[in-house]
Amino acid sequence: MLYFHCFSLLLAWRCAGVVLYDTLQVAADVNSKSNVHGPALSSETSLKKSLTRMIFAERTRKLVFLSTVCVLSFGTILQGATVFLKNGDRLSGKLTAIEDRQLTIRPSYAAQPVKIKISNVKNIDAESEYRVYMANGDRISGRIQSMRDGFVSLNTASYKGELRIPVSDIQKLEQTDESAMSSSASQTEADESGAEQDEAAPAPDEPAAGEKGNEAENLWHGSVSLSGNRQSGNTDRTSASAEIQARRKTEADVLSLLFRYNYAEEDGALTARDVYGQMGYEYNLSRRLYWLLSASLLADEFRDLDLRTTTGLSLGYRWLTSDTLSLSTEAGLTYISRNYETNPDETSLSARLAARLEAQLTETLQMFEDLTVYPNLQGDGHVLHNEVGLRSQITKAWHLKISHVTDYDSDPPGQLEDTDTTLSLGLGYSF
Repeated sequence: MLYFHCFSLLLAWRCAGVVLYDTLQVAADVNSKSNVHGPALSSETSLKKSLTRMIFAERTRKLVFLSTVCVLSFGTILQGATVFLKNGDRLSGKLTAIEDRQLTIRPSYAAQPVKIKISNVKNIDAESEYRVYMANGDRISGRIQSMRDGFVSLNTASYKGELRIPVSDIQKLEQTDESAMSSSASQTEADESGAEQDEAAPAPDEPAAGEKGNEAENLWHGSVSLSGNRQSGNTDRTSASAEIQARRKTEADVLSLLFRYNYAEEDGALTARDVYGQMGYEYNLSRRLYWLLSASLLADEFRDLDLRTTTGLSLGYRWLTSDTLSLSTEAGLTYISRNYETNPDETSLSARLAARLEAQLTETLQMFEDLTVYPNLQGDGHVLHNEVGLRSQITKAWHLKISHVTDYDSDPPGQLEDTDTTLSLGLGYSF
């Protein structure tokens, strides 16, 4: 952008030189003629001096106008961005989108926008405020500081310091109203000849009322997974399971919901039926540190559980937040209540230690693991819940999911087993 600045100053200086040179030349001609012809040409000389002043005033107005055009054009250019490529080239213009592993920029000299592969971009300098639309429906506003190593650094008012966003999570970019209005005003003042056409041009379309009302709904995303099995012959076996996950994420907080149901019977006898629900609310203290309010419900008649509830408060920290690897841990206190069908009910205060890991192994394959341990603070024993699995993307919306769930109770009531496992393979749809 320094090149544009220098070019604008040089152009203004050149315009000033031309105007002053022409004006001084006219003045010199007048003076020379006055000295040669003497008093006889005094009236003619006065007329030419008046003409000289008129020419000087007219060319001064032109000088002011051209200088204003140069300065305002430079101000307009600053409203865009400069993209530095790894091969040493650079492009300046309006940054319009980052999607499908490509960056789209509209240079002022090109009729059509230019698309550049993200892998070829070294850095970005942007002087405008942008609104970033995430793939999960979130929206973040701020000033783009740079883009390196697959991350966009955004300076926002919601977080202290820079917020690093994976490029793969960005759906599109849009200049905020303040930047767009500033750029439009500068362009209108600079191009006086096209002012009437600019006034006649239609204003950008405003979002429809229904679209504004759906902005909150777009913050939600999740998935629905179904699996089943039917076997007949020597053994009649039927099994089915369903899982629904939903997540609402904003700059300030995250709300997550989970529902899981399993059913199985063999030779007409019920062999499994359990219902599990979970809720978590994260409130961000910073980009990495957060509070978590969590609760869960479990009903399983084959574990003699009429209902087991957990409610707790934890402090969490996000250790890794890249687009290929994320890791977070949590620690806090949880109140556990167990209502049994045949055994005496129990309540206890336990600690809560949890960790979640997600790794993008390939473009279409993701591994995940959730581990939660509840050590009893009022006696011996602990409860453990672990889920590990793989998610394979078939299309943008459909995926296959295989998971293994383990529930362990070190001190089960009566003669019940201490460990229960569930292995499932299902087809899922993301929304």
